[in-house]
Amino acid sequence: IAMHGVADEVLPVGPTRDAVATMKERGFSVELLEYAGVAHAVSGPMRERLYTLIGKALLAEAGK
Repeated sequence: IAMHGVADEVLPVGPTRDAVATMKERGFSVELLEYAGVAHAVSGPMRERLYTLIGKALLAEAGK
């Protein structure tokens, strides 16, 4: 999963979109979460989503 602020002028979202599309074409399971109005920073909603994803991954790993 990739996360990117749409308003990022330091690292524009376009190349990330291209990379995700290429990975999908090559068979990878990948998702791009775009955050409108977010520049070159990790916003609160991005951080919350990241923590949720990490928590789910840790629980899945612990259940193995």
